[in-house]
Amino acid sequence: MNSNLEIDIHKTGKLLCNGRFFKSNTCGRTILLRGVNLSGNVKQPYSPYLPSHEQSLFFDGKNVSFIGRPFPLSEADEHFARLQSWGFNFLRYNITWEALEHSGPGIYDHDYIDYVVQILLKAKQYGFRVFIDPHQDVWARFCGGSGAPLWTLECVGFNVQNFQITNAALVQNLYEDPSLFPKMIWPTNYWKLATATMFTLFFAGNTFAPKRKIDGVPIQDYLQNHYCNAIAELAKAIVKTPGLKDDVVVGYDTLNEPHYGYIGYHNLNEVVKEQEMRKGLTPTPLQTMILGEGFKQVVQVWEMSSVGPREMGEKLVDPAGKRAWKEGFNCIWAEHGVWDINSQTVLITDYFSRDPDTGAPVDFLTDFWKPFVNKYTTELRIVHENACIFVEPPVYGIPPVWEKNDAAGPICFAPHFYDGVTLLHKSWNSWFNIDYVGFLRGLYSSVAFSVKFGETAIKDSFRNQIKMLREEGETSIGMYPTVIGEIGIPYDMDGKTAYLSGDYTSQIQAMDASMCGVERDLVNYTIWNYCADNCHTWGDQWNGEDLSIWSPPVAKRLSISTPAGIPSDLNAGARALEAFVRPYPILTPGIPTKIDFNLKEKLFTCTFKHPINEDGSWDYKADGIHHPYMELFLPNIHFPNQDTTDVYVSSGVYSLLFPQQRLIWQCDCIHNSATSSANSHTALQPKNGKIGDNGFVTHKIVIRYGGGKHDKSVEQVGLENDEDGMCPQCGIM
Repeated sequence: MNSNLEIDIHKTGKLLCNGRFFKSNTCGRTILLRGVNLSGNVKQPYSPYLPSHEQSLFFDGKNVSFIGRPFPLSEADEHFARLQSWGFNFLRYNITWEALEHSGPGIYDHDYIDYVVQILLKAKQYGFRVFIDPHQDVWARFCGGSGAPLWTLECVGFNVQNFQITNAALVQNLYEDPSLFPKMIWPTNYWKLATATMFTLFFAGNTFAPKRKIDGVPIQDYLQNHYCNAIAELAKAIVKTPGLKDDVVVGYDTLNEPHYGYIGYHNLNEVVKEQEMRKGLTPTPLQTMILGEGFKQVVQVWEMSSVGPREMGEKLVDPAGKRAWKEGFNCIWAEHGVWDINSQTVLITDYFSRDPDTGAPVDFLTDFWKPFVNKYTTELRIVHENACIFVEPPVYGIPPVWEKNDAAGPICFAPHFYDGVTLLHKSWNSWFNIDYVGFLRGLYSSVAFSVKFGETAIKDSFRNQIKMLREEGETSIGMYPTVIGEIGIPYDMDGKTAYLSGDYTSQIQAMDASMCGVERDLVNYTIWNYCADNCHTWGDQWNGEDLSIWSPPVAKRLSISTPAGIPSDLNAGARALEAFVRPYPILTPGIPTKIDFNLKEKLFTCTFKHPINEDGSWDYKADGIHHPYMELFLPNIHFPNQDTTDVYVSSGVYSLLFPQQRLIWQCDCIHNSATSSANSHTALQPKNGKIGDNGFVTHKIVIRYGGGKHDKSVEQVGLENDEDGMCPQCGIM
């Protein structure tokens, strides 16, 4: 073993985004990004403190502040030290449009922007790269979610105080008893009047609502301009702060989970086929408009079963004459001749499926979403030149094909993936799950045929679904890296029994299955989420969601702390820690080809390849790598010390650095180099007698917890199932 191999775990720097993997701009090595969303609590103001179950002061959307979200600056060292100790090197830093521009159009909260800059500078101290996520859920807090300022709803004529009675939105803050708010019902707001209208106007107002203008500006342009300008205002502060641009903040998400609103609906008299989330009151598009005008309607009631939605009956909804529109404002869709208020009937059934002027069919992604992405990219790069744009389509949407004039690199594809069965039902079932992406893509004639049985099949299914999403992005947008922007599990499973028993077995198994999916497809990811004020009663403080990987322990304030304010036990409060803290290659001098961590056996396997010359030496010119070492995160919760850690490497030398939770490995393809070790092999001889596969050679490392009994040695495991081109020599030093 060579103990002189170099390590620097705090280094950030510019990322290269051309190709499937991110690369370091300085050393040329492949960088895998493992991180979290910071944080789900940014959806709500900090001052006054307004989680989604708080009913007072809700309608004052102007006099709020988000300073303190995700946590006060004074607590930043504790949280960043914890996340760093868990091996994370990447943050999807969540903000909202409301946080930037809540006081009114064009009035920015520069105090909040200054606070964000200070948090980002602190993140840099702990070695984090960041991309900014302008977050939204069902448009805004006042529609039951998060994102846009109140004035965006008011400027189009909405009266948000009547959303609840007209079923224009279902809002936990306004629920009679917020503690009884139905679980995972908030997404149904996407198909209710307020959210559906706002997304239609934001993406396609020029097409479907040309009569509605604000200060003479078409409503679509007005909303998009303010959105882009608000994010650009934050970008200006980032760019002018030394050490943040590119080095820490590598780019910007386009918009979290964009939605099509009414766009594409073929029949306003029917619940749309694409409404996969049917729970509670489920009105047709026409009924959402009629209810918004204060007229009563008999509405379908649905529930989500284990294999999809099912209709349960009907219910009368009577707004008693209350309108979702302000006095002096007509329903924007009646104003455009979509329906008639007097007869309460549709006038143009397929209004949103065709261009009203030309009659040509419309496609949301091609005609409206992609032009927005292009506009956003142009506006952001005026401020932050060459920023990486994290292109996020609608959930499980297939992005349209990128043309020559569309937004070009640096780009990253940033879809989301969730185990929907576990998320919706808040229970883990190791016996079966559903290949939901495959079902959406038409691989099965019914949901019943998409069922996968057994833990192995479930993990394979998750990997295949993630692979499908990644390959769709590569085919449509181009060969750029993929980051799964959100992936995670609910921790309040089975009636929160784990919080009383301390048994998180179900959560560990569910998280392990999701993590296997992303690591086996070699994609980057940011887990949803890390919430500093999570609690067992209200979860992440938003709509009953409870997905935070950490919850402050009861005895947190009694913990012995260092002078910097960092608790002595950073793991206290972690949930399913062993499932999301996993070994992985942070920096790879080549192309990763396999990553797998068997949690039950604590067995980690990783392979990578790089080009070589005819004599087996490293072909640096072809590879562009200037640093020969692999830096691998080796979590001490799985591999605590030398005595319990067995390592196999196919060639070369390595160092185990347990205090830093690192393994540094140099393969044996370097000849007559100052970085070579006296213990290194002088030549690489692939077992099939060839110089690798197409000029490449593959290397392998196996790490196993050695504290128990095993049928095979780690060397025997390492030599199993080797691919052609694998060096057969065991390089344990």
